[in-house]
Amino acid sequence: MGCLNDYIGIRWCGGSASAPSSLYINDLPGLSIKQFNSITDEENGTFLSVWNTVQNRAERRFALDVREAMGAKYRLKSLAQGFNLGNVVDSTTINTPLINVQNGFAIELIQADLIDWTPSPLLQVNVQQLAFYLDDAADISKIITIRIADLDTAEVYKQSTFTLVNQGWNIIPINLTITSTTNAQPLRIACQFTTDGTVDCVSMDTTQNIQINDCCGAAVRPYSIAQGAFTSNTYGLSGIFNVTCSWEGLICQNKNLFSRAFWYLCGIEFLTELIYSTTLSKWTTIGMNQMKDLRAEYEVEYQKSLKQVADGMYLDCDCCLDCASPVQIRTAAQFF
Repeated sequence: MGCLNDYIGIRWCGGSASAPSSLYINDLPGLSIKQFNSITDEENGTFLSVWNTVQNRAERRFALDVREAMGAKYRLKSLAQGFNLGNVVDSTTINTPLINVQNGFAIELIQADLIDWTPSPLLQVNVQQLAFYLDDAADISKIITIRIADLDTAEVYKQSTFTLVNQGWNIIPINLTITSTTNAQPLRIACQFTTDGTVDCVSMDTTQNIQINDCCGAAVRPYSIAQGAFTSNTYGLSGIFNVTCSWEGLICQNKNLFSRAFWYLCGIEFLTELIYSTTLSKWTTIGMNQMKDLRAEYEVEYQKSLKQVADGMYLDCDCCLDCASPVQIRTAAQFF
């Protein structure tokens, strides 16, 4: 998830940055920086390394716990749409390739004509892999940059440089999940040439791959940067990606509501790390039972805080949520 990383702070003599949540892990009753230092070892060299490990584990559990808590009220549709542009190129363009300096295609979370519609905060895009077809063997070792950006803010989510090594298809692993922002702007995945811009590109018609379904309006729309217009041709750029639904977007856009619950969860995960640590200290020996009791108290506060947020949250049904009421069968007492 990542958005909750460092949202809860840690107080120490060398730290000056304020926690965005105004909550600190060692403000929880019974926790101190000494306990963090006591379990540092060759894997976690400093207390900050321990704290980062605790945060990462807490985020993963929190995502699952929120899903379970919200699942009592809503049924989440895990997969909204999946796309695979395939690897079939236009054979008529091989050996007589098109020359394009920059090409790309966009992933859209909303149709352009639905200007008054707000996308679901639960939407996210997963880019599994991209592929680029290199037609001319002379272009091997050319450099391309894959750029993923939000068209509203032009913020680059991922920018990596790859060397084309094969004549034919070059597979580029991405494995990036991008949580939907509060706007309705599409994400653009662009293949940009960083050398002399004369890489030979073949034609790849994707007319049959363009999809716009249901209220989410997710779509694949190839876009030529050189031409500055949408087309039905990705010029040899392909990919596998999907639009999914997850509670992570809701958490990230409402961190303040979940802050107390996540605060206690971080305390739980740290105490778990402390209890099972192989480093000997007074907290892992004579104080072991006290730490276990403290963790149980945190668990009660955590579950209570999470339940209060989940019970008080009411969401409109959209392409990610199925709010149909379940059928209830009740048996009444017999009467004559």
